[in-house]
Amino acid sequence: MRKTPAILIAVASAIAMAAAITASASEPKLNVPYQITSVDTLTNGQFRLQGNVWDASLLGFGAPDVETNDYLVIQAAGSGDIDLYQIKEIWSQAGTWLVCDVEYAESGTPRAGQPEAGKQMISRDGYLYSTTFGIGEYLQTGARNLFYAMLADRVGVVESGKLDRAGDTIEWLTVNGTLTAKGPTVLEPGDVQVITNGGQIAPLAGYVRIRSGGGEVAELATPQIGEGAAGQVVIIQGTNNTNIVTVTNGVDLVLSEGVPFTFGSNAVMQLVYNGQAWTEIHRSVGD
Repeated sequence: MRKTPAILIAVASAIAMAAAITASASEPKLNVPYQITSVDTLTNGQFRLQGNVWDASLLGFGAPDVETNDYLVIQAAGSGDIDLYQIKEIWSQAGTWLVCDVEYAESGTPRAGQPEAGKQMISRDGYLYSTTFGIGEYLQTGARNLFYAMLADRVGVVESGKLDRAGDTIEWLTVNGTLTAKGPTVLEPGDVQVITNGGQIAPLAGYVRIRSGGGEVAELATPQIGEGAAGQVVIIQGTNNTNIVTVTNGVDLVLSEGVPFTFGSNAVMQLVYNGQAWTEIHRSVGD
């Protein structure tokens, strides 16, 4: 029996692999870069864009593949703000050239102001992002995050069931119902805040660590702790027995029985914000 040369086997395997990649890659929806060369503002509040659609992947998308109701992800070059627009009318699409009208597809006003020239992205509803073409990682990430919360103002809302986003970061999460955490709840602190006279404790995390800039600090600003959101809970811990911070009872900070509290080493206080002032829940004097 004649043996097939190894080189032919390798070539056949490569062709089969390429075919398999093409077949599997054709399943995702359209997601391509759009190099915008001009932006015109229309009287109806929409914008007319002109530019080139390109894709260096095996899919080879071009302007003829773009459809009305596809989404345009715009990222401002200066600020990095990301806005979502929807294609409402297509006037020309041949080869890579695309002329289309778009309108803002989110609530409120665009963060970036309006579409701007440069490399942007067109994506079909429901498609997250692709790594098959050579566009910047920052834009891929921006498009992915937008489509995770399409038209939901980037707030995750869980009505029921399971939210599985292991490894991802969710900036805002609203749960309509009971929230059950089966594992430990971990409050990650930021850097130790150095507080000075006339300064303020910033409730930037659920667990805040502080110390003074030297000796005792007992004359803080008003409010002594920065404003929070109604219902926000914070744990504040001192980290040093020499560089200590003392807070006092007042309209901005309601302490148990009006007794002042000094944040020394491992001294901890838990508070809740009622919309106008922080109210003490618990204290522990520490070391």
